[in-house]
Amino acid sequence: MRRAPQFLLAALVLGTLALAGCADPGADTGSGAGGGGGDEASGSVDPEEPTANGTDRFPPMTTTPPPSAAAVPAEVTITVDDGAGTVTEYTLTCQPAGGTHPNPADACSTLAAGTSAFAPPDPNQACTEIYGGPQTATVSGTLNGAQIQGTFGRADGCQIARWEALAALFGPAAGLN
Repeated sequence: MRRAPQFLLAALVLGTLALAGCADPGADTGSGAGGGGGDEASGSVDPEEPTANGTDRFPPMTTTPPPSAAAVPAEVTITVDDGAGTVTEYTLTCQPAGGTHPNPADACSTLAAGTSAFAPPDPNQACTEIYGGPQTATVSGTLNGAQIQGTFGRADGCQIARWEALAALFGPAAGLN
């Protein structure tokens, strides 16, 4: 008996798991054979119709919403240059959310990610050479008692990723909305 290479078996198992994960019980139309509780003439199964034992055929799927980001104490100044000559400055306070920022609640939720978002990018990180635009922003102040200072731009893929992670801070002044 010949043994199948391990990578082939692994691929088969992973493929089966991937297909099983794609199944949508609510879309199952049944085959009509022993469907019990469905429309036997058409072969469709009503996922809301109880089975013979009184339980739901397909219990409703529940998803747990992600926990809302806990507000952290913050007092920051955000300066955004849209790259077309307009510079806008916002103030933002969190706990409670306020300041001159147009959407302080969203901006405070973004700050809940912590101070690591303000660390300078790793100079040894490989970045795609994609230009995202001339916009720049600086953020300075205190976050959860720690001093923060960050400069953001859109000159390459790494900078764009940093920008997008904090986009709610930059608001409509960034000229991207």
